[in-house]
Amino acid sequence: TMKKSSTVVGLVGGLGNCLWQICGAYACRPEEGHDLKFVAYGDAAKHALTTFVKKERYASSGVCTAPAGYWQNTKWLLPPDVVREHILSESVTAHAREEADSFPLIVHVRGGDFLRSESHVACRATQCLIDKAVDACPGLSHKDVAIVTDDLKYVGETFGQRYPVLGDRGDDRVAFHTLCCAKNLLISPGSTFSWWAAYLGAHDHVLFPSGIWPQDIGACDRDITSCTSGLDLVPESCKDSWSVLCV
Repeated sequence: TMKKSSTVVGLVGGLGNCLWQICGAYACRPEEGHDLKFVAYGDAAKHALTTFVKKERYASSGVCTAPAGYWQNTKWLLPPDVVREHILSESVTAHAREEADSFPLIVHVRGGDFLRSESHVACRATQCLIDKAVDACPGLSHKDVAIVTDDLKYVGETFGQRYPVLGDRGDDRVAFHTLCCAKNLLISPGSTFSWWAAYLGAHDHVLFPSGIWPQDIGACDRDITSCTSGLDLVPESCKDSWSVLCV
């Protein structure tokens, strides 16, 4: 039998960016069945690969190809079930599902490495944004809201103790699974981490902030990805359950 050809693809950034690049790599592979494996460039990508991606997708050697740009465009997307079954290493945990079931609206507040770029600092969940999200969910009030975050300092300074914080703080695997299980989910502005949780989870309603996504999305490859408002990051298959919040 002929040996299956394969390509090693280098990934950069955290989980969200890595998943976009993985989808782009599959979209551009030479032929159906051509094997792809991935290596990490930098600590964020290494953490994403070792925490979330199946071990058989890691590359130990080989000539590496790096995709230009972040490939943040819905035309490259793999179906959610393909990502869950063939890319991600494990399914949602029972603990995450139990926590998510306790609160009808979960808000993602992104911090961490995301804020190293000055263009991202303004892209954070605010009280005004949560107010709009609650108004967009009939029958819900602020007592139904909980937060998932990796930035407890910002949450404390901005919201005090108004909302409970779910998940094992600092464990983004638990955070991601909790977001995936949310009945109603408010994506953190500009965060591909919670975008992917929205895309891969089964939600009644996803609230998608628009107009405050960083203007440098896709800047490395504008001919391929030019998503500057965020509106074109709402997948066609999700338009019935995703609502855009203009902020």
